[in-house]
Amino acid sequence: MSRTYPDIYVPDAIAESLTQLPPIPTPPPRPYFQTPQVIPLRALLPLAPLLVLLLISLASQSTAFFLLAFLLFLLGNVVLIGGALITYPQRRKRFLKRVQQYQKKYQHYTQQVEQLHRIEKVSDYQRHLQKIQNTLSTTVPPLPISKNVQKGVSEAHFHTHLNHYFPGRIHTDLGLKIPRYQYPYTPDFCYIQGDLHIDIEIDEPYIYKTQKPYHCYPDPRETKRHTFFLARHWLIIRFAEEQVCRHPKSCCKAIAQLVGQITRTPLDESWSTISDLKPVPRWDEAIAQSMVQRRYRDSYLRVF
Repeated sequence: MSRTYPDIYVPDAIAESLTQLPPIPTPPPRPYFQTPQVIPLRALLPLAPLLVLLLISLASQSTAFFLLAFLLFLLGNVVLIGGALITYPQRRKRFLKRVQQYQKKYQHYTQQVEQLHRIEKVSDYQRHLQKIQNTLSTTVPPLPISKNVQKGVSEAHFHTHLNHYFPGRIHTDLGLKIPRYQYPYTPDFCYIQGDLHIDIEIDEPYIYKTQKPYHCYPDPRETKRHTFFLARHWLIIRFAEEQVCRHPKSCCKAIAQLVGQITRTPLDESWSTISDLKPVPRWDEAIAQSMVQRRYRDSYLRVF
């Protein structure tokens, strides 16, 4: 059990093979490039009030007022345009430096991808890859369940993003039957791609209606649940509710990164525009109780 979210669990047989394989390259974040203008439009925005003043002076028919307004407008043009011309070489230099830095990182990424493809042909690599595939081929599939439980706003919100980034691979109302027990384990979401099954969970720090702390670290019941899923060769990724509310796209990227590591597939370049997910510390009961008192969930649920 990790001390931060996302909290990821991988079956031992797969984790062992992954330690013997090179990491999957991730494309560098693609910065927003815009060629600097000699005189950017936003640099002239402060002239708007002076222009309004000039128009008012024309309407007032006061020569002295008009001359004053005209001089102020002229002075403003000289200062702003002159300033833009002076700073343009430096702004262009910074722009070219950012472009070069990105190109260098991207070249390194493509070299890593090429190296990975070369390594894929090595017998040792193939042996570990086959071990991963053999483990996944024995994954216990889920069964449909009659859940009939109303989903919270955070689940509904995240479900929309999951379906967008992983069309046809996100499933709900599925579960794993627990021997000698009436009710099954039911993931919030199931990611299914061939034999690869991932249990996607959203953890809230307390139950909204009862204000009771929830998903506190460590939790023996949660450990027991993880053991159950891992023994059936499922992967597990847990997010803090705050993460899926504030950064749903980055959460989806974290899932894509996990899938890429297992399937040995480099991330598509489209993910480079999405920031990596920042970790959030797991909470114990004392911290969760503090969150209750501060009504912490309201700070991110109110966006809905």
